[in-house]
Amino acid sequence: MASSSRDTISTTPARISASHYDVVVVGAGIMGSCAAYELALRGVKRVLLLEQFEFLHRRGSSHGESRIIRRTYPEAYYTEMMSHAYPLWERAQEEAGQSVYTKTGGLDWGKRGTKDITNLIDSCKRHSIDVDVMTAAQANARFPEQLKFEEEDYVAVYNEDAGVIHATQAVAMFQRLASARGAELRDRTKVLSITPMGSNDGSSGSGRGSSG
Repeated sequence: MASSSRDTISTTPARISASHYDVVVVGAGIMGSCAAYELALRGVKRVLLLEQFEFLHRRGSSHGESRIIRRTYPEAYYTEMMSHAYPLWERAQEEAGQSVYTKTGGLDWGKRGTKDITNLIDSCKRHSIDVDVMTAAQANARFPEQLKFEEEDYVAVYNEDAGVIHATQAVAMFQRLASARGAELRDRTKVLSITPMGSNDGSSGSGRGSSG
């Protein structure tokens, strides 16, 4: 099937000079949109967010109805990161006057003594994450419609803060917040090249992009 005109990227290059912007963020998925918002929030005056396709497209991993958010990870650095992330989500939602997080509670489980579940429990203890650690029988009794462990050597870990981030809504929210704080947003602008100039560390330069 032929692409629609909205999906076509022009091959005519346009130069973007670093002298016009303090920071250029390439890619307007959840990471780029959050970065543009945070930069503008911290007082960076000239922020440009570029997206090669249309905003809120479905070609990446930042679209759709839901993504899991949780505090419980076998890797301690993720658990620590989430202790910072939850307040940031709350701050952004309050500023936007919109909720993109639905709290559901979440379960992790695994066989007792295995590396992942042991590390997950240890990580939660280290970072003071409130969890309920249950035997297989306790988990079956507490969640009869969701679980049915046939073997007794399983352990389940419940945390009430786990939930769902509504992905596309979240990306749109951060783009609106970034724009409201002065960031410039451009979609259908594909970065073709980046040329460092000036200092040796590449802190200034120019780029070429195509827009459609």
